[in-house]
Amino acid sequence: MTEEAYGGLEKIYVAKKDFKAAYEARLKYDEILFALSDADHAGKIRQMEMDYEYDKKAS
Repeated sequence: MTEEAYGGLEKIYVAKKDFKAAYEARLKYDEILFALSDADHAGKIRQMEMDYEYDKKAS
């Protein structure tokens, strides 16, 4: 949700020709997207570890 706000701000700033503010909004957008992606990967890795441990005990 927040990343979408920064994406919208970037478009508004570009339309107003405030390229410095647009660039800063884009940096925040990318930072949030990267953090979300990183958290998603960490969750997937943890799930794989739990599945592995479960399968190992079940065998």
